[in-house]
Amino acid sequence: MNKEIVNWLLDNNKTISVAESLTGGLLANSFVSVSGASKCFKGGIVAYTLEIKEKLLDIPLSDTIKTDGVDKNTSKLMAIKVSEKLKSDYAISTTGIAEKYDDRNEQVYITIVDNVKKTLYTKHIDLHNVKTNRNKVRKIFVKECLKLFLEKIIKN
Repeated sequence: MNKEIVNWLLDNNKTISVAESLTGGLLANSFVSVSGASKCFKGGIVAYTLEIKEKLLDIPLSDTIKTDGVDKNTSKLMAIKVSEKLKSDYAISTTGIAEKYDDRNEQVYITIVDNVKKTLYTKHIDLHNVKTNRNKVRKIFVKECLKLFLEKIIKN
């Protein structure tokens, strides 16, 4: 899927950036692992803590502290801010939980900003006590990001 997205971006002379929390750079890695990505992948920000979300993405701590940054609004703000800062046509953000804690299941909020059509897509996925480790959960969520981009941007 990552190759298909990079090739589509190249063919359409478009750019993409990412803001990651839960996936910790795996989404960016999925793009840069494709030859030619430097022509369409602007970059990424790994904002794992609330402090870094505030410092690098200008998301006020008051907006994230109640949910520890695991919510739809934080995901939207992350995608919007990274697309503004890196001046990309598209942006994807991820924020979530890679393993169950505090009675919350493994989950992710994914947002895609489409600056071409001036549209925003957000998806919430809750894995409901999946029996796997946190690294596999993070990889599952990267695939979900790529699938959502294919569905909403390329095949739409």
